[in-house]
Amino acid sequence: MGVYDSSEDMIRMQQWEIIRNRSYLWGKEWMITSDFNDIVLNDEKWGGRVRYIRSFNDFKTMIQDNNLVDFGFEDHSWTRSNNWEGDGLIRHRLDRGFGIIRWIYRYNNAKHIHINNETLDHAILLIDNSSCHRTKKKRFIFDKRWINRRIQQVVQEAWHKEVCGYRMFRLTSKIKICRVAYSSGTKKGIVILERDC
Repeated sequence: MGVYDSSEDMIRMQQWEIIRNRSYLWGKEWMITSDFNDIVLNDEKWGGRVRYIRSFNDFKTMIQDNNLVDFGFEDHSWTRSNNWEGDGLIRHRLDRGFGIIRWIYRYNNAKHIHINNETLDHAILLIDNSSCHRTKKKRFIFDKRWINRRIQQVVQEAWHKEVCGYRMFRLTSKIKICRVAYSSGTKKGIVILERDC
């Protein structure tokens, strides 16, 4: 899950309360990555004034209450910079990823990478779990039946069927419907002859 936490303390605490109250809905394996707009200790801040130790308590409590484990990072240690020069430069590790322990065990090779971008004040966060589930890439083969008008009509009709649910669910469902319609269309004799192309 991705979240943007407010820079205002009171609003941010309300957001953390929502996470506490809803986390049970997300199952036994979940992770969260966010601009939490807070740090857990002064070692995650470079430049500017030193914060009082007790100012970290709310963020630490949110982490503990949700049994979150920080899954670390690669590259530079800060994720936000004010991009000033000289003594005015301040950098923080405001953005990070956490997982509950079962997620961490399941994706134990996942990496949280900070990618520097000179045009933004925040680093880009990338969660790479490609080393966890490597699958062999399938070779793409173009099937010239796809350009047949009758097959296109079958796919269009299937694509326009109404599907309810979240956007990604609708998309994957429509692809599945099209695949089934295409398969049944080719079985019903919508076959391409060279002269049809």
